[in-house]
Amino acid sequence: MKYIKLTCFFLITLLLLSSCDKNNITTLKDKATILFEGNPAMDGCGYFLLIKDTMYKPIELESEFSVDGLIVNVEYELLDAKWTCNWQDNKFSQIKIITISKK
Repeated sequence: MKYIKLTCFFLITLLLLSSCDKNNITTLKDKATILFEGNPAMDGCGYFLLIKDTMYKPIELESEFSVDGLIVNVEYELLDAKWTCNWQDNKFSQIKIITISKK
C-alpha cells in the first residue's frame, strides 16, 4: 500500500510539473535573406528578414548582418506586435532574433 501511495504521489507531481509552461514562447529556426528596403531617414523601411516568402521586421539586427541579400540561419521568436512603415498600409509581423549566423 505504501508503494502505491508513493507511486501515485510521484505520478501526480510529474503530471503537474510537466503541464506548467512558464513562458509559453516558441522559438523557430529557419534560413532567411536579409533585405534592405531603404534608409528610414529617407522614407525607407530599413532591414527585414525574408523567411519562406514572408517579410518580418526584426526588433533588433546586429550591424554585421545589416547587408542586403545576405543569407543567414536564424533562430527567432515570432511576436504578436505588428510594425508599419511610414505612410504604408502594410503591417509586418515583428520577430525577436535569438541567434543569427551567416550561412
